[in-house]
Amino acid sequence: MRKSLKYILLSVALILCVVLGVKGYILQVASGTWAAQASLTQARSAASAVLLQDGRVLVTGGDGVAGTLASAEIIGLDGTSSAAASMSTARSKHVSAVLANGSVLVAGGTTSGGGAINTAEIYDPVANSWTTVASVMIEARSNATATVMLDGRVLIAGGDRSGVASSTIEIFDPVALTFSFAGAMASPRTDHAMALLSDGRVFIAGGSNGSAALNTTDIYDPVAGSVNAGPTLSALRMGHSATTMLDGRVLIAGGNNGTADLASAEIFDPVAGTITAAASSLSTTRQGHLAFLLPNNNTVLIVGGTSAGVPLASAEVFTPWLGTFAPTGSLTVARSNSAGSAMKQDGLLVVAGGQDASGVALANTDIYGFATVKTDAADYPPGTTVNITGAGWQPGETVTLTLVESPLI
Repeated sequence: MRKSLKYILLSVALILCVVLGVKGYILQVASGTWAAQASLTQARSAASAVLLQDGRVLVTGGDGVAGTLASAEIIGLDGTSSAAASMSTARSKHVSAVLANGSVLVAGGTTSGGGAINTAEIYDPVANSWTTVASVMIEARSNATATVMLDGRVLIAGGDRSGVASSTIEIFDPVALTFSFAGAMASPRTDHAMALLSDGRVFIAGGSNGSAALNTTDIYDPVAGSVNAGPTLSALRMGHSATTMLDGRVLIAGGNNGTADLASAEIFDPVAGTITAAASSLSTTRQGHLAFLLPNNNTVLIVGGTSAGVPLASAEVFTPWLGTFAPTGSLTVARSNSAGSAMKQDGLLVVAGGQDASGVALANTDIYGFATVKTDAADYPPGTTVNITGAGWQPGETVTLTLVESPLI
């Protein structure tokens, strides 16, 4: 990215003093804190949540008080929930992904009675309706991972089928509306983690083969259509997270080694092809947590999960440029198996549902506030003024920006 430092510094001086610390939107949540919001229309755990293109958050399925749910609901821009059209099939531990046209693919999962399924359906947020996909998945699977690749197709990997871990990878084509086999991983994996790399490849790490935790990784290359072994993790991990940061590296945090929950973390560098231990560890051992790269912030929020089998309310933030974890505000309710998503409004993220220490499904929702800084464009010709805006900073707080220019080409 080519920029003129002279003009950047001028813009920072003019803009930051005016905008930082201001939130002119509906919801107001102080940075680093959680605020309880209106409850979901139904208590649910092991649900899935995605951010729709219009800024609302779609929450689907999960396990409710009376069993597996087909219902869905929308968390609106004001933080309140309302019922959406129900899916044709009850499902929990499924995957969901927002497609390029704004519709949402929901696939697999566990249905009423506990069996894994291979069906999929697509939600139209404009019509508030579901359409069953005629093509079925190549394999019934729950607890899988999925990501939308740069070409718009959805990669789905691993999971389990009635207790048997899967080694297969498949791809959903949103144009043809079909699923197709895409290869096999080095090992069957469930409770694993997945991250989309900045170059378009997909990193798949750890998990369980059904009987033991794994330290192996696989990398799917969509251009070559191949699956290759990646570097080995420094620890056996299942129930961990993998989050791609803005610099392209992947933070791998927490999990369980088959005996104990972990506080350790490591970093995958896709350019060097190496995995190294992070400079610090999580403040709390945890597995089954949520992890988010906070938009326009670049820190990674780690929230909830369980430690020694007990649901957590605690959350912490990893700062990439420091390489350290630090505690942040706690959820208003301890929860595991929850769902969450960043919201359209800058500096807000929602976590919904889950289950308490007794295994009872929750309807509670919490919204987290965080500070943001963003520019008005992705790239600039030399000499262009760069407008930098931000929100969520505390009054009187000092903001330090490090500006790095790319070499002129």
